[in-house]
Amino acid sequence: MKRLRFPFLITILCGILFTVIVIAKQKVSVPFTGTLSPFFQELGKPIKSIDRVVSSILPINEIDEKALGEELKSRFRNQYDARDSKSTHYLNALVKDLTKTSKKPFDYEVYLLFGSPNAFALPGGIICITDSLMDTLKTEGELVAILGHEIGHIEKGHCFDLYRGKMLKKTMETLSIAIFASEIFQSIASITFSKSQESEADDYGFQLLVENGYSPFSLSSSFQHLIEIHPTKTAPNPIVDFLHSHPYLEIRQQQSQEKAIKWFNQNPKANPYIGAKNLKEKIPRCECAFLEEYQKAES
Repeated sequence: MKRLRFPFLITILCGILFTVIVIAKQKVSVPFTGTLSPFFQELGKPIKSIDRVVSSILPINEIDEKALGEELKSRFRNQYDARDSKSTHYLNALVKDLTKTSKKPFDYEVYLLFGSPNAFALPGGIICITDSLMDTLKTEGELVAILGHEIGHIEKGHCFDLYRGKMLKKTMETLSIAIFASEIFQSIASITFSKSQESEADDYGFQLLVENGYSPFSLSSSFQHLIEIHPTKTAPNPIVDFLHSHPYLEIRQQQSQEKAIKWFNQNPKANPYIGAKNLKEKIPRCECAFLEEYQKAES
């Protein structure tokens, strides 16, 4: 019996080693590339705030997301490079229109960053999107789908809960809003949402599309553009996929496309908005709707 234990133990150890090697070779991507790292490093520097509300030490569970968001926004405003003011105005006009019935008690702000295609959200109503991602998209509907996904992360509480949980794991039971803001910017590269949270945000973005009259296919087509930029090189690995925080884009694209087909089957007379001209000219549909951008309904 003892003779059988040693080979069995070796087999288990080899299996564990193989799993570790597989995971190491397929690293999970971080939310933003190295081109944006200096920007967030600067935002994450500790500051001496004269605002008593910001500098007061509070239990983490008592920190107000709106107050935290205002601190984050103030740092963005101090460091923000608004070289493309037309796109920035366009993005904020879109989000203002999309969040007019939002449940969160704060104003949303969108910041256009310069780097590889990406978008992400932060607590307190902050959405960041890169210029290259906007260049990748073809219609305003696709842009609304991306923005709606990020709004979903905020409205569903994913952002605030995620960073608050990270602080609690570091045994930081109390801290100031200013320090919390610094911690967020310093740890942003290591933050990822769960699969269920990503699915919830996708659902939220899809609902925003159809409720605001945009083509339900906008979400799946936005995913398709991202797939063309970063195609999956290998078939999904069940071990890595289980540990990966984001479902494969191909799966999300297929799921959103199926939802769009189902929606059109239920609404055959609908003529949703596309918005290719709006995106090209950076004019939101809420300011100017072009008749040719409405998709023709089935006869």
